[in-house]
Amino acid sequence: MAEPLSATLSKRASIAAQVAALNAELESLDRDIFSRVGRLVEAYEGIPVANIQHPTSANAERVFANAAKRPVPTQPLIKTDQRTASRQEITAATVEILRANGAPMKLQPLLDELIKKGVLVGGKRPSGNLSAHLGLSGQFETGRAGWWFRGQPYPTTNNNAPEGASLI
Repeated sequence: MAEPLSATLSKRASIAAQVAALNAELESLDRDIFSRVGRLVEAYEGIPVANIQHPTSANAERVFANAAKRPVPTQPLIKTDQRTASRQEITAATVEILRANGAPMKLQPLLDELIKKGVLVGGKRPSGNLSAHLGLSGQFETGRAGWWFRGQPYPTTNNNAPEGASLI
């Protein structure tokens, strides 16, 4: 036999109250996420947070799901008046950086050093483009320790590395 109607209505009211509390918590989380994402967008794309439309509860899942699929840039987007480096410029600067470092380098620290030197790697994913440039140049290879000169043995010490740093 089915529950009495009053019990079913009471159960529904209880669940509705729980859903309302969860919705309020979701709204709070959405505001927190939006403020963090908004600051990233402002920093990397130059769009002021005030100009970004806040997602509503109805579209928040879609907005955040789409945002999660989008890679976070490793460097600010290049302004249109800045020229990206050619493969030859990237290769020459990488040779200088690796020689100065005296040891293999992981991709992101290598990209950071190129940026410091003013060598801008273009594209939506500069780290991916840098990896492609280095691999296609024929002068470098990558291993567990990072990028190094093709065919040259990995150094066993790095005089420029911080004390206690490991090459692997």
